[in-house]
Amino acid sequence: MGGDGDTPNMAQVLPHQSFDGSGWGVSARVVFDLQNRSNSKIILPPGQSGRIGDDHYDDKVQMWMNGQYDFIVIDQETINGLQNVIHLLPKHN
Repeated sequence: MGGDGDTPNMAQVLPHQSFDGSGWGVSARVVFDLQNRSNSKIILPPGQSGRIGDDHYDDKVQMWMNGQYDFIVIDQETINGLQNVIHLLPKHN
């Protein structure tokens, strides 16, 4: 994927620096529609999960490379209807 520091959707690696993962890298691209929140979009490469082996670990790479997005789910009704929700609860001593 082409690009440099002045290119939209860039994926730049500086040639005079080693690529060891300790610097910076691509993160989420987000487009917020301030007039219609439900029209806001996001893409998070490589995927929606940080767990290696999960089906969603790298399922967004092609979308990111093609400049595509997912809609951000903001309204409570849609959130309540989602599947594969992980509930994080505090540990009580």
